[in-house]
Amino acid sequence: MGYESLDEVRGVALKYLKMGEEFDFEYGKRYAVTDTEKCNRCMNCVSLCAGPYVKGNKVLVDPDKCGGCALCTFICPEGARTLVTREVPLELDIAATYASEPWRRK
Repeated sequence: MGYESLDEVRGVALKYLKMGEEFDFEYGKRYAVTDTEKCNRCMNCVSLCAGPYVKGNKVLVDPDKCGGCALCTFICPEGARTLVTREVPLELDIAATYASEPWRRK
């Protein structure tokens, strides 16, 4: 992006944030799914979140652990992740999710 230091980046996104009741992260309203044809098993998503897991030669997402933050869609180099809308929003306790899987924290 052309930034030479972290100090240049600090605060850049603040003008795009909305505060108060009008802001909705839509957390729990969506979840990620994997396009297994595109996924190259780089494991970026598995190392940053509680939702993705490896099954055989595929990296899938547990919808019960995915809050739909979309971080995996941004970090995936192959564009193998998309978000879909849940019929019934999920309520997740992120602190409890990560506390139950302490090996994911570094």
